[in-house]
Formats: sequence, C-alpha cells, structure tokens
Amino acid sequence: MTSSVLIIDNTDSVRSHIIGKYKKFDLIEHISGARDGIDGFKSLIAANPDINICDLEMPRTNGYKFVYDRKRLPT
Repeated sequence: MTSSVLIIDNTDSVRSHIIGKYKKFDLIEHISGARDGIDGFKSLIAANPDINICDLEMPRTNGYKFVYDRKRLPT
C-alpha cells in the first residue's frame, strides 16, 4: 500500500527536514510541501493526500483554520 503526504509549514528548513525524513519510507509514493494553510489547501484539493502534517502557527491561514476547512470537505 502506498500513500501520499502533504507537509505544511512556513519554515523552509522544518518543512524540508520533515520531507527528508518521510522520503526514507518505501511505502510513501508522493511527498509534497506547502508554506502556509492557503497553499496547503490548494495542494490538498489538487492532490488529495492520504496524510496531512500541519504547523499550527503560520501566516495568512494558520493550522487551525486549515484543519477546520479540511474537516468541512466531503470525503
């Protein structure tokens, strides 16, 4: 079983570090990153990843708003 992961964090070094860690897993087919909740939501709509990892404090749209909006999407 393969999966896809979306990492949302406004700090480039943190986002890159987490993406690097996930690339070590053979079961993960696609890993993408976004710099805030707005970009993350666009990536979510476009790719529909299996796993979302999100920072809570970010500019423009924070992680709480991202999770709230994510829960409102139809499954």
